[in-house]
Amino acid sequence: MKITDVSSVLLSFTYPSDERPRFVGGRVLRRNAALVRVDTDEGLSGVGEIGSGIFVPEAVPPVVARLRGLILGEDPFNIERIWQKMYAGSAAWGRRGLGMGAISGIEVALWDVVGKATSAPVYQMLGGLYYDRIRAYASLIPQPREQLVAQLRKCVDQGFTAVKIKLGAATYPGGGGLGMGVRPSLDRERELVQAARGAVGPDVDLMVDAAQAVAPEPWPVPTVIEVAKMLEEFDVFWLEEPCGADNLDGHAAVATAVDIPVAAGENLATRFEFKRWMEGGAVDIIQPDVVIAGGLLECKKIAALASAYNIPIAPHMWWTGVGMMANLHFIASTPGCIIAEYPQMTYPLREELLEEPLSLQDGYLRLPAVPGLGVRLTDEIMQKYPYQPGPTWQPDGGIA
Repeated sequence: MKITDVSSVLLSFTYPSDERPRFVGGRVLRRNAALVRVDTDEGLSGVGEIGSGIFVPEAVPPVVARLRGLILGEDPFNIERIWQKMYAGSAAWGRRGLGMGAISGIEVALWDVVGKATSAPVYQMLGGLYYDRIRAYASLIPQPREQLVAQLRKCVDQGFTAVKIKLGAATYPGGGGLGMGVRPSLDRERELVQAARGAVGPDVDLMVDAAQAVAPEPWPVPTVIEVAKMLEEFDVFWLEEPCGADNLDGHAAVATAVDIPVAAGENLATRFEFKRWMEGGAVDIIQPDVVIAGGLLECKKIAALASAYNIPIAPHMWWTGVGMMANLHFIASTPGCIIAEYPQMTYPLREELLEEPLSLQDGYLRLPAVPGLGVRLTDEIMQKYPYQPGPTWQPDGGIA
């Protein structure tokens, strides 16, 4: 079997005007998706997702075309070889961000091809099922307090045993850019977390995402420690990205100073970057994302490093059904994974790209035994969700 083409597929879902989510100081108008398709001379095609591509979709086609030229004619079964060709061929521009995202998406698509060719789910080829069911947590977007409490209660009623809320940069106007000398309101943060804990009760795990990776001016480390110590009274399961995405030393200082586990990693790529963070004591829980960090094999290598440091894994997975399934196959086959993110934001491209729907029972998901990833990209889906250029969000002054 030979690779005959590698192409990008851009899609968009536009929210109805009365359903636009408020997030990071504005309203979301639409969500883009950047998929990649690998075709072969035997008529089999595989689909992957480029996580970072949703932010700059117009840049995806030329990046995919550049990588396409490196791997045409290759046997799609030779995934390690193909990955190394793409990695070496992108030395000056592809180690992180969109370049690594495109490598990740192509690598995932190759696994989809191989799974279909062998009539096996991807998890079987990654070592088989380590977990026959996967615990999931409901991942919520910022909302006014009353709406947040109502949705949290609904999640618990649906069977979730863990939930995640956002505070800090995710809920302030402008994404946390508060201007000179302005401190976050600890009372405001405490009230939000207290309301969340009251809504879910003492037996549901509560994660908190500070989202400082998206803040123009992340909190100084002493402020982060102050916030984290405030959170300790609410039995928080983890504090996610309390510092800026590049601040390894800051995360390490917070992890040392507080009892709450520090989680991070959704913006990191490759085993090399994760190795530095683990060696530096910057994370208690790592959050690699298959469609950002380098693909399935690369995340297995990251997991092997994590096992040496005895660091648990909780992958980030905020994508269409393609990126979600890629991460679920990784989780299902990998020791050390403790939970899966399950976003609650409306997004039909998450469900409509699945071969079989996922069901949640008692807070757990089970993967269907479908060849490949278990996703489908049809002409009908591409016609229903054509890519729409232009702004994807509108500033509005933030969350009350």
